[in-house]
Amino acid sequence: MAVAGSNRPSSINDNRVIDESDTTGPMNFTEAQNDVVRAIAADMGRSEWERIFVDAEILEQPDGYDIDTVSFVIVRDSAGTLSDPQFSLGAKSREAISALYKQRKAEAGEAIGGFELKVDYPGKFSFLFNHEKPKRLNGIWDQERQSWLDNYLEHYKTEMGGLGSLK
Repeated sequence: MAVAGSNRPSSINDNRVIDESDTTGPMNFTEAQNDVVRAIAADMGRSEWERIFVDAEILEQPDGYDIDTVSFVIVRDSAGTLSDPQFSLGAKSREAISALYKQRKAEAGEAIGGFELKVDYPGKFSFLFNHEKPKRLNGIWDQERQSWLDNYLEHYKTEMGGLGSLK
């Protein structure tokens, strides 16, 4: 899987979520996470999969939020071969990510710099939140992270005991 910088949008503004209101409605942290997972699963567009993976960064701006993501899905073909095609997140996913950011900041005073999301079939998920300033959105190249993302399928195979999960 290639996740080189050239695969990302050419302009950060292509991923801007404009904040047109100061309220997101009554939402708790669990609901906000569930909304992110549901929106991303809808964007993935596949019925057969083993894992959805999203590495997201968010940067608050005066008029909204810049969001950059690397997202792919682990799938197994009929011969049992695993692959990890990338997919793009749509507007609803980016809106759900910004709502999660706003919820966390309003409720807990935490500014999230990003997260890693794993969704295992049929829907068990985990978030790993990062509270540091986002690197990609601040123009900082992280070779170690890039290499890890480029080799995620191998990490997945190792995590699953060498073969990935078998349904």
